[in-house]
Amino acid sequence: MVERGETSGDLETETPITTTLYAVIRRHMRTAEPGLGGGLRYVLRAAGGLPAGDQSGGRQLLTSLYHVQIPVRDLDAAVAWYEKYLGFTVAARPGGDIAFLNSEDGPFLMLWRTDDPERANFTVAGEPFPVLLYRTTQIHQLHDGLASSGATITTYQDDGHHWVLKFFDPDGNMWGALQDN
Repeated sequence: MVERGETSGDLETETPITTTLYAVIRRHMRTAEPGLGGGLRYVLRAAGGLPAGDQSGGRQLLTSLYHVQIPVRDLDAAVAWYEKYLGFTVAARPGGDIAFLNSEDGPFLMLWRTDDPERANFTVAGEPFPVLLYRTTQIHQLHDGLASSGATITTYQDDGHHWVLKFFDPDGNMWGALQDN
């Protein structure tokens, strides 16, 4: 790795400016907000200033959530419910026991048809908690639609910072939705 005051040796012309540039890029990579600096790491690595084995550059290796997998008993019924009550749209139905759904701003939702009893939730001291919490700007409309669908709603309250809605889908997967105040 290139240290302060050095260059990588890969540049045709090494100057004080390139040495300073490397120092600025390295400083940015250490202090940048998460999600920033990946392109700089790539450029610096390509120029020989960051070892190829250092994939993280001291940063988190996982950068974003690509998709979430949810177990369901009846794939067709689940797809219809997620479209009607949560606003997802079908991205792909490759056949068999899976469907990919899109949300407006988030990861894919992958529904898996299974007869296994496990569901996407957990408990703390006996109280169920959702694995998934989504943001919304229409929490009251979402609540009203879920209530009309017969979904089990466990929480619907203003906690002072957010409106919080927790509910179960028809397959027993617990969801949460938050709306900032």
